[in-house]
Amino acid sequence: MAKWTGADIKTLQGNGLKVVGMEGYKAPEPAGKLHIESVLNEFGLKFEKEKKIDKKRKFRSDYYVPDLNLLIEYEGIFSDISRHTFYEGYTTDCDKYNLVSINGYKLLRYTALNFASLKGNLEALIKNNNK
Repeated sequence: MAKWTGADIKTLQGNGLKVVGMEGYKAPEPAGKLHIESVLNEFGLKFEKEKKIDKKRKFRSDYYVPDLNLLIEYEGIFSDISRHTFYEGYTTDCDKYNLVSINGYKLLRYTALNFASLKGNLEALIKNNNK
């Protein structure tokens, strides 16, 4: 049995179908994002969600840590259909990450398979910043 995606529901709504019981529904955060927020809080680091990273493009980063000038991305590549797995989506991500470098940010990227390494990566980053 196929699963309904958010895109499927939007298509149905665009065709005039009212989706009952979805008003105000917000999908839960993935475990990786919850872990990232927990680690940032554990380190006492203030962070912004959905930080706009360029004035001309609509690119946003999942998290921004101002004290470290650090962007953290959680890549949602494990859903049934993800724009990250198609050429256009992947290319757009490349454009985004190039702008990140051009604009002078540090960047850490995680997936559902490696988000647990954030704590060690942050420790190393903070240690290197204090040299």
